[in-house]
Amino acid sequence: MKSSVLPLAGLGMCVLLAGCGAAAVSPQAVSVHHVPKRSARKTAVSHLRASAGLKAHAVTWYRLPLRQRMGQPARIAAMTVQNHRVLLKVVSYIDTANPQVRATRWVTWQAGSLAVGTLMSDASRPAGSSASAYQLLPAAQEGGPARLMDGPAPSLAAWPKAITTYTSLANPAGNQFQIDNEVIGQAGPWIYVALKGPKAPAVSLVGEIWGYRYWNRLVALNVKTGQYRLLALPRSYSETLDYPLWENPPSFAASAHHVYVGVGEWVGVFPENPLSIERSVRHGAPTAALDQARVNTAQRLINTGSWQSVDADAAFWNCYVMKDTSVNACPRGTRYPASLALSQQPTYFNHGSIGFALAWALNLPMDASQASVRRAAVTRFDAALSGSLLMNWIAIDTAAGIRREFPGGPPKPLPGYHRKDRLYWAQSPSGEK
Repeated sequence: MKSSVLPLAGLGMCVLLAGCGAAAVSPQAVSVHHVPKRSARKTAVSHLRASAGLKAHAVTWYRLPLRQRMGQPARIAAMTVQNHRVLLKVVSYIDTANPQVRATRWVTWQAGSLAVGTLMSDASRPAGSSASAYQLLPAAQEGGPARLMDGPAPSLAAWPKAITTYTSLANPAGNQFQIDNEVIGQAGPWIYVALKGPKAPAVSLVGEIWGYRYWNRLVALNVKTGQYRLLALPRSYSETLDYPLWENPPSFAASAHHVYVGVGEWVGVFPENPLSIERSVRHGAPTAALDQARVNTAQRLINTGSWQSVDADAAFWNCYVMKDTSVNACPRGTRYPASLALSQQPTYFNHGSIGFALAWALNLPMDASQASVRRAAVTRFDAALSGSLLMNWIAIDTAAGIRREFPGGPPKPLPGYHRKDRLYWAQSPSGEK
């Protein structure tokens, strides 16, 4: 397992004093240092045991081997501190496109370690909670700041205007604001608020999509003074965990001198006073082989999906609209050809739903050469989605009506096909027509 130290994505503070006004300081980069693999555990423990020394001025993240321990992809679902030890509730999932819970166990964790201890049944769930009465609500008026509430009443400390919150689309809608913003716990006067981002997907498709945001920021806010810290959350890149992590916020626990936050397979250890944090240290990282396997899976999902949509568009026109079975193969006959292709899904055109597997594949970090390959497949995907007749077909619900609307034949070009005699014709492998 690799050990690494990554830069803190953002640090900000606002001290609300009389006459302070908008005194928010933009997030600043902080200095980092490298922790050699052989000394990662020793260094981590020294961070936790230090009380007032410089080594205590860090948030330290540990990527735990939960998949190896549970036998399936797993995430931290809850945390508590008992008898000077941290207990983690771990949920594992069957590794499928639609993950199902396989098992739930509580495990012990020694702070500063890259290993987990004894597995306990879910029935032995320990007591204890660090829940907060505070909640974050959307702005009262469009374009205004989020509202921080203390139970039913407004909080004395306002939500920092410099910190952006988002509201994701969802179907069904529900409480859309809390899909992206949630108070996860409290320690003394400090509340901890998990936020999703980014504002827009790294790689998108035609139209507005949802499901691409993930928990990427943590705000520690003092509800008495208004001081705050804005911190980066590490990301888990497991395809299986993408939806469970989207659906469930990070977990939280607090002891007398530390705060613990769990997200995916990562546990972060924070000092009691978040204002003392100067840097972020991360221990443990996926292997290069696992990183490459995930890139390969993402490329395969996008490439397969794009060609599936292209072929489905051609089949829709040739088989359903033109009723042609003599030249082009239409195994389902001339009725509307049922297809799982995204270009034939009303849920995409009506609600922006592309599925979490595809959202994961579109936004998985890749190097420049890999991203170039993905972009080519996305361009093909865009052509299929732009060429889909679903939006027209919803209003023109008969084949004869579509033929009248487009008397010249297929209205849009499709990759791998040419248009001739009012039909789509597949090009030969050499590109000949």
